[in-house]
Amino acid sequence: MIPRLTSGWQIMLADLSLILFIVTAAAIDTDAAPTPAQGLAARAEPVAVFRPTGETDLTSWLAERPTDPREQLTIVARYGAGGLDRTRAQAEALARQADAAGLAPRIVIEPGEADDVAAVFAFDPAVARNLQRSGTPAQGR
Repeated sequence: MIPRLTSGWQIMLADLSLILFIVTAAAIDTDAAPTPAQGLAARAEPVAVFRPTGETDLTSWLAERPTDPREQLTIVARYGAGGLDRTRAQAEALARQADAAGLAPRIVIEPGEADDVAAVFAFDPAVARNLQRSGTPAQGR
């Protein structure tokens, strides 16, 4: 009679599969741009959101908050039925205010249920990695 081992080839194969999975996951290019289905959530972690209410403008709001070069300002504009031109104009106005404050905003215009425009400051991991590689210190203004 042949004695049976408590571990067999199945466990060894499972270990090798796990190692292959880890190596493959580590090799994936994390700097690649997200697909449209992933949206902004896959790219950045939101830090602050500005919605124009008439009480304050974006320039004043930006002057009051410290910034970090690792953050990216994105103007997100969603438009409902027939609201594309109006929403685009609002997004462009916010982008001009950001430009006047010395920032280079990214603008995203997408369909939605209703018209909505917001300026979103977000921590962008890709920008942070590029700053780290270039040796630029991360300081607010």
